[in-house]
Parts: sequence; C-alpha cells; structure tokens
Amino acid sequence: MSDPHIFAEFVELLGATVEDFSPEGVVLDDALKDDLGFDSLIMLEVVVAIEERWGISVPEKEAEKLTTVRAAVDYVAAKVNGVSRTA
Repeated sequence: MSDPHIFAEFVELLGATVEDFSPEGVVLDDALKDDLGFDSLIMLEVVVAIEERWGISVPEKEAEKLTTVRAAVDYVAAKVNGVSRTA
C-alpha cells in the first residue's frame, strides 16, 4: 500500500522539479511517461531529486522500474523504511 505522506511529498517534488508541470490532479496510477509526459531527461531529473530529497540511492536498474507514480512512491517508502524491494 502506498504511503500517503510520501505520495504528497512526491507530487510536490514533481511540481518543484519539472519545469512547466502542474502537479494538480496527479494520481497514483499515472504513468510518468505516458500520462504525465515525462521524457528520459525529465525522468533523470526526477530520480536525482528523489535521491536528494530522501537521501537514498536509486540505481539505474531500479530507476527504469519507476514507470508510475505508485511505483516511485512505493520504492521511496520501501527505501526510507528499510525494506528490500524488487519490482
């Protein structure tokens, strides 16, 4: 189950990180590329922002699995709560 606090912080992070992006209306099941229109450069910026915000490392293989808002939120929640995660 996705952490609502991390979801709210993640949506706020998207608004602060992605130029000309309004985070209003973002839902857990939004696909980052297809629904939100994030290209590979924006995805890299989002991953870097995740690493900086939560002080975690997101290896490239794991970053490739962050295809939806839910996947990203669940990944962050698992990392900050010390739970091993495989997608």
